[in-house]
Amino acid sequence: MHEAHSWLSNLLAILMAPLTIWFLYYWCRGDKASDLENEGMKKISTRPFFFSSLGIYSDDYFFDDESLIQVRKKKEILKVALFDIVRVRPENTRINNRRVWSVRYRLQGAEKEIRLIHNLTFFNRHFLDFLAAVKKASPGVEVKDTGLFRF
Repeated sequence: MHEAHSWLSNLLAILMAPLTIWFLYYWCRGDKASDLENEGMKKISTRPFFFSSLGIYSDDYFFDDESLIQVRKKKEILKVALFDIVRVRPENTRINNRRVWSVRYRLQGAEKEIRLIHNLTFFNRHFLDFLAAVKKASPGVEVKDTGLFRF
């Protein structure tokens, strides 16, 4: 009995080692700077850990001085001018203790909306820069500021 238990625990350790190495590799890798960030665009969104671990791909959002860019699988799929943005505000939904933000914009006469999870941290202030750029591009836009309890 003792020998069977020892054999089973060794087998389990052998099977778990590659899984642990794979998990640590992807966890430590994190979000690296993309080509868009190297071109002067700033990333303002993040992907929840459990989405990427399950293989669910979400879009990334970048901005520059003139536009908001939606990127999926390293391909630009939407570019919205900052002056076309109508509203930026937080929603009540939280994922990984980060609030989901909705960005409403006009495109070809119709209003559309995207939702993103900000990447605001103590060292990364790109999302705050995005809010300021939207206010500067169109002063009449409705932008909710991040507060102590609202980001």
